[in-house]
Amino acid sequence: MACDFTVYEVGPRDGLQSLSHVIPVENRVELIHMLAAAGLKNIEAGSFVNPERVPTMADTDEVLLRCAKVDAQLAALVPNARGMRDARAVGVERFNVFFSADEEFNLLNLGKTREQAVEDFAVMLFGVPKEHVRVYVSLAFSSPLDEVADAVADAETLGGTVVLCDTEGRASPDSVRQVVGLSGGRTALHLHHGREGWRMFENIAVAYDSGIREFDASIGGLGGCPFVLGSRGNLDTSELVAWGIREGLDCGIELEALEPARLLAMDLRKEVLT
Repeated sequence: MACDFTVYEVGPRDGLQSLSHVIPVENRVELIHMLAAAGLKNIEAGSFVNPERVPTMADTDEVLLRCAKVDAQLAALVPNARGMRDARAVGVERFNVFFSADEEFNLLNLGKTREQAVEDFAVMLFGVPKEHVRVYVSLAFSSPLDEVADAVADAETLGGTVVLCDTEGRASPDSVRQVVGLSGGRTALHLHHGREGWRMFENIAVAYDSGIREFDASIGGLGGCPFVLGSRGNLDTSELVAWGIREGLDCGIELEALEPARLLAMDLRKEVLT
């Protein structure tokens, strides 16, 4: 029986990367195993970025090697050709790339314009099936609509899924309706909490009614972009599953099954692990 929507788990990457302390490889591996055991089938396991910029993502190659037999599709964020080589060297087959609708973000975080980034990603991803690539469009709800539309069009040339990211937590029901309508293909939504926390579930409901069937979520609400001032935590995986239950929608995940991973995520927030 097909699920009504799917959960794409980003805790081991987007969740942990924003912490101010480094999580041991053993704990990162344990978290991924727990998430897979809970029934999550799509997990962003890490990022092949410069560890000097994002020390919490160091040793992602070891994490992936130790999770090779996990019963889930694991993906990694790859910002450049070097990251792609490192990811492929440990057997990664599913890749996430990112750029922004905001050019300043691209210059600060990628060191290039969006046009240059798209050209480089196209070369880097040559030969990779599009359905194995997710393209994150950052600041999709903080940028002018015409710029978001251009970024979405670029994203569709690279990957099978366009992920619209509310990086600053600014999405509203009205903006969700507008932005999700810009993509004509497979589209996912990546939400961060904003100042009006109640709005999160209104945004989810509007997105679902607008045809979105894949939502990013992070166990325990871990996360927030470390390069965007004021970026808040991600949508909590348990909260997303609970929303589905309230709405009579099935995502294939039992809420109780997530509890061990949620408790570990709460522990990982602490600088001194218990």
